[in-house]
Amino acid sequence: DKADIQVVNDRRKSGLTYLDSFAPDEAIALLNDPSYMKVVFVRDPYTRELSGYLNKFVEKTIDSPEYDLFMKQLFGYQYFKTKSV
Repeated sequence: DKADIQVVNDRRKSGLTYLDSFAPDEAIALLNDPSYMKVVFVRDPYTRELSGYLNKFVEKTIDSPEYDLFMKQLFGYQYFKTKSV
């Protein structure tokens, strides 16, 4: 559910330890330690682009607060103060 996803994506609430929380020498030692399993998740760029497009432009109504915030972040807050879009 959406609340669980938000917890996982919040570094303070997830309970996970991130590599950047270690000193540089400790992080290098962890990366070179063969007893640790390293995992990388890579998304297909085409499906990621489609997902972003659908999320920002298809699934949102133009008068929703989330769409308004996205457009302000995309074009800049000053643009919306000076233009009537």
